[in-house]
Amino acid sequence: SVSLTSVNIMAIFVCFCFLSINLVCLIFFTYYNKANAEKTELAAHNERLKMQMRNHQEIHQIYENLRMLRHDLNNHLHTLHGFIGLGEYQKADAYIEEMTEAVDKLTSAYCQTGNIALDALISSKAGICKASGIHLKVNALVPPRLSIPDNQLTVLLGNLLNNAVDACQKLSPDQERVIDVDIFYRNKNLFIAVKNPTDGKEKYVGHYWRMTKQDAFEHGFGLKSIDLIVSQYNGYCTREHKANVFNTQIRLPVDILSASEGH
Repeated sequence: SVSLTSVNIMAIFVCFCFLSINLVCLIFFTYYNKANAEKTELAAHNERLKMQMRNHQEIHQIYENLRMLRHDLNNHLHTLHGFIGLGEYQKADAYIEEMTEAVDKLTSAYCQTGNIALDALISSKAGICKASGIHLKVNALVPPRLSIPDNQLTVLLGNLLNNAVDACQKLSPDQERVIDVDIFYRNKNLFIAVKNPTDGKEKYVGHYWRMTKQDAFEHGFGLKSIDLIVSQYNGYCTREHKANVFNTQIRLPVDILSASEGH
């Protein structure tokens, strides 16, 4: 009887030890997963902030160039007036051509979609594309105010364009560098499509875009930011890589806001 009691106590003790170990392991892995999720979310948040700062700097440069042009306009007009007053009509004509070329260079990248936030973003990216020998083709018509905040809209499209530009910059000199962007609003849905060529080295596996080593971190969080915003609005996103062409299509159910409504 005493022996049986000892066996029972020992069995209970062993069970208690196993339960304790399992509980400790459960607490450890719960804490680890939570810490890892918070670390991932923090990194994604920092990446979104980095993206917003990058957009802000590019947009600021555009408006700074336009501000300088406006500031110098008075001097240009005085110069033209002087040429005309002296009868130097050919010089005046040549000066006007130079001014026209300068204005075209500054404003050729300016895009008019109907939405100011998208206009500023696409215009800044167009300047980067031009400097990289990339042809950015935009077909867009968007309501001025939507229920999705401007900062989320620009992060969404900005990441798409950044990935497209980076892919085009990896192409060989003999390959055509063209980014096609289509944005339109229909039946209470905002549709965004971005298509660009690739060098064929990246692979899309399951729900993840497998980038080259140096691009994995930035592109990974760029895609996660896109997916997070799409998910937040119960939208839909498809990605397809076929014949060295990467195509992303997004649908977001959003409403049009009136002028009196804020985000």
